[in-house]
Amino acid sequence: KTVGELSPFKDIVSNQAMSERLQKDGYLRYHDLPLETRDGRKIAVEFVSNVYQAGDKKVIQCNIRDITQRKNGEEAMRQSERRFQTLADTSPVGIFRTNAQGQTTYVNPQWCQIAGLSAKDALGHGWLRAVHPEDREKLTQGWQAATQVQGASKADYRLVHPDGTISWVMGHAVPEKDDAGRIVGYVGTITDITERKQAEAALRDNESFLNTVIEKIPHMIFVKDTKELRFVKFNQAGQELLGYSLAELAGKNVHDLFPKEMADSYTEGDRQVLRGKEIVDIPEEPVQTRDKGERILHTKKIPVFDNAGQLTYLLGISEDITERKQAEAFQARLATAVEQAAEAIVITDTKGTILYANPAFEKTSGYTCAEALGQNPRILKSGKEDAEFYRR
Repeated sequence: KTVGELSPFKDIVSNQAMSERLQKDGYLRYHDLPLETRDGRKIAVEFVSNVYQAGDKKVIQCNIRDITQRKNGEEAMRQSERRFQTLADTSPVGIFRTNAQGQTTYVNPQWCQIAGLSAKDALGHGWLRAVHPEDREKLTQGWQAATQVQGASKADYRLVHPDGTISWVMGHAVPEKDDAGRIVGYVGTITDITERKQAEAALRDNESFLNTVIEKIPHMIFVKDTKELRFVKFNQAGQELLGYSLAELAGKNVHDLFPKEMADSYTEGDRQVLRGKEIVDIPEEPVQTRDKGERILHTKKIPVFDNAGQLTYLLGISEDITERKQAEAFQARLATAVEQAAEAIVITDTKGTILYANPAFEKTSGYTCAEALGQNPRILKSGKEDAEFYRR
């Protein structure tokens, strides 16, 4: 059969313009020629035809190579590129690509928006101009180290916009490989984390403020975990009261520090908080200190919950009331002594009004305490002295 009789090539051979060109030039080539095989399959071929003389005959040689698989691969690549471009153009995060040496070859619109640079200015190493001067060297070293070992790169750093605005981003890049496993570049993202960084800074400031307040409070403040009731925090006032440093207190429980009877009592108070999940007020409890002997504390134990409502810590606030209790005891002894004194004792305010009179006063003066209260000691005048004496 002739070539023209083969159905896949009928259109080629019957094309008059092609035939004339072949006869004239002696050579014809189609880089991408669609054909239909006998069984109806659509294929793409590379078609090369030569005309040469073989003896007394002119011969046409046709070389045909099936490039369908290559074409399908190229089309798949184009579709992939289109999908990537669509994703990159609409992505809420900044996307960039580099070559194998780490030089930027592409940034998406969101990257430009976040960084404050145009796509053209970001190419190569131009993107570094947007990086905060204080972060530039460290970031460059990290990026170079990642590309040298052909590994992933991740870093938080600051960007400075043309108007001076500073934003924080989280950058992440991974190697991009070809079918043979060779690295052809890197693809990565930058995400604006400015709000997160600001929140973290605010949290640190708040924690610093609270720590300062806690350290300035003159009462002992401590925090325990709820699993083993071990100390996780102790303020300076508490350390000074007990005579232990924070290093000596951290991670310890009460049985490591105090006599068993005291420790058992403290633990029971803790367990009461854990069971009831409410504040427990302990008006008086003794504590054995390292340097100050036994002291008397007024302690409140408070449950601390996390955001999920789980009880995670126990907060304790203890006021040293030793001096106050000693003063109260002294006053009680003094009151007893006054009550039992054989001599009449009267207490007045600065204007001379009687506020108190002891039982001996009643025996001596004949006035009951109730009658004397609110009166002036002049009620006791004997008549033997003049009025001036009593005014003095």
